[in-house]
Amino acid sequence: YLFAILSKATAVSLPLVLLVLDGYPLQRGSSRPRWRGLARLLAEKIPFLAPDVTGVGKIGFKVSGPGFSTAKDYPIQTRLGWGDVVRTTTELQAFSTTQAGALTATQLGSLSTTAIDNFSTTQLDALTTTQTRGLTTTQLNALSVDSLDAVDVTKATTSQVAGLTTTAISQLTEAQVGAFSTAQIARLSAGQIGALTSTEVQAFTTTQSGALTGTQLGGLTTTALGLFSTGQIAGLSTAQVQGLTTAQLNGIDAEVIQAIDVGKLSWNQIRGLSTTAVTELTETQVASLTSTQITLLSTDQIGALTTTEIQAFTTT
Repeated sequence: YLFAILSKATAVSLPLVLLVLDGYPLQRGSSRPRWRGLARLLAEKIPFLAPDVTGVGKIGFKVSGPGFSTAKDYPIQTRLGWGDVVRTTTELQAFSTTQAGALTATQLGSLSTTAIDNFSTTQLDALTTTQTRGLTTTQLNALSVDSLDAVDVTKATTSQVAGLTTTAISQLTEAQVGAFSTAQIARLSAGQIGALTSTEVQAFTTTQSGALTGTQLGGLTTTALGLFSTGQIAGLSTAQVQGLTTAQLNGIDAEVIQAIDVGKLSWNQIRGLSTTAVTELTETQVASLTSTQITLLSTDQIGALTTTEIQAFTTT
């Protein structure tokens, strides 16, 4: 038996085969009381555990690389599939670029979060698009800051980006956020956008800002909305502006509301402006109100306007 397990891994199943044979066709252990018979049969198999106890039947695993060599032993239960073969950080990082590139998306996606985090930042950065898309959101969210920052987010799917936690999003670098495609930007939740820093949000290009939907903007807190620069706010489309809620319009800072093109506001938004928000509008904004929007103003809203703003009304 010892020679067998040292030469062929499947030999470790012999004790189980013997137990099956004891039951059928030999019908051993059927004596009364039955528990005594079963106990005797199990006791007979105890010697088969000796290789594991003594270490004779352990599997040797060796990884070598430039200036590096390591070996590890794995017990019999690993051969039986009862335990995972865990690669250490040193072993995984010993993979050459060619070896790491040979890993399939399925292989990477089946690794534990610890194993993925054991790859070096260089190896993570070198992952192909197919390999990157093989990673699960659970793996991505469990990566350390350094490891996550090494991932090329442009290779990730929109579903992977949408699955990132706010914690993971907040750990991305400005370069990574700035590399988001419009499709990826469109999948960000309000919570994810709110987890970004003002510098990251203001690094959005005009194209990226334009990819944000009215629903995304409408779900932002006033604090998150305040992350955008006045230039970005001024560049919002009609659909984006009309996605903002009256609570947002009434709760944002004066400099933010003063950057909004009020001509794009809907009649519901105009009616919902508080007197405080109205007083924060600039003369230019008041002068740009359409005749339809002006008819929607309540007496309280008109009363909140300054004399200069009212006198800035055109004849129309």
